[in-house]
Amino acid sequence: MLTSSNAKIIEESSKSISASEKEIYDATENINKPHQEVKEFIYDFRTSSDKNTTNMNKVIEGFRSALKAEKEDLSTLCVDIKVGNVELNSTITTKIEKLQDHLEAENKIMDSLAEQTQKTGSA
Repeated sequence: MLTSSNAKIIEESSKSISASEKEIYDATENINKPHQEVKEFIYDFRTSSDKNTTNMNKVIEGFRSALKAEKEDLSTLCVDIKVGNVELNSTITTKIEKLQDHLEAENKIMDSLAEQTQKTGSA
């Protein structure tokens, strides 16, 4: 049997339960909205991070290729300089040898002239 005090308690309990349900619903909504925002942020962050990683990998690969090409160019230039240096040294050596030959011939001529001058002066 339901007495009026029991009915009152049941009615108050029902109101409390309804109020609690509304608070639980509001709290759940208050948690779900930031939770969804965090999920969206993480998704955007991952997408952006993946895109940035891809872009950076492309930049690094381009930089690596440029450095490789530069290294090859420098190696070619180094070989060209060495070849040019050998050719220059050879040319200089050849010219020095010719100058030495000319100097030797000139010295012989000078010695011959000096000898003839001495013979002419003493005769």
